[in-house]
Amino acid sequence: MARHVWSVLCERAIVDRDSESLSLIDVVDAVDYEANIPSGDLVTVPAGLTLVSLWIRSAAAVPEKQETRYWLKSAGGDQLMIAPPQLIPLEGSVRTHVAFEVPFLQIGPAGRYELVVEHRDVSQGSPGPWVQVANVPVDINVGARSPESLPAR
Repeated sequence: MARHVWSVLCERAIVDRDSESLSLIDVVDAVDYEANIPSGDLVTVPAGLTLVSLWIRSAAAVPEKQETRYWLKSAGGDQLMIAPPQLIPLEGSVRTHVAFEVPFLQIGPAGRYELVVEHRDVSQGSPGPWVQVANVPVDINVGARSPESLPAR
């Protein structure tokens, strides 16, 4: 099975086409939102982030067919959203980067959320079980704007 090396949440990632080197721009470990979220509710907020993972073959000479996904775990441990799976292209190369766009987040109360990274084998026809390989923590800070800070109408 493919080996997960690392996952990082950032604002954007740039891959140099010639060298295939990767630049992670503005790594994120906390996000601030000004929102008034009623107790027990979830809201969807814009994120504009990218989750990047490095994957390598478990045996360098053996091509592998895997897929990966991430899901958001709330500060309370609930599963909030699941991204559609992406293929990990390890059939033609020994290592690869997989980038997920994270256009929005579902959030509730402030706290430490996690982007949970999983993968599974898809080479045998029917997909294998999802295996968790990483938890990328992101602190969600939520604060309501006071009426004095709102623009006048």
